[in-house]
Amino acid sequence: MTTTLDPAQLVGYRPPPFSVAYDERDVALYALGVGVIPFVRRFAPS
Repeated sequence: MTTTLDPAQLVGYRPPPFSVAYDERDVALYALGVGVIPFVRRFAPS
């Protein structure tokens, strides 16, 4: 089964609104995942 998309119907499409919530733990895990700690150690003043 394949689904085809009609470009004429997609023009001007607005997805429904949604909200996102995160806290300090999420920010810390993201920073660890992207490697912020080595960056901070390298460029932060001692």
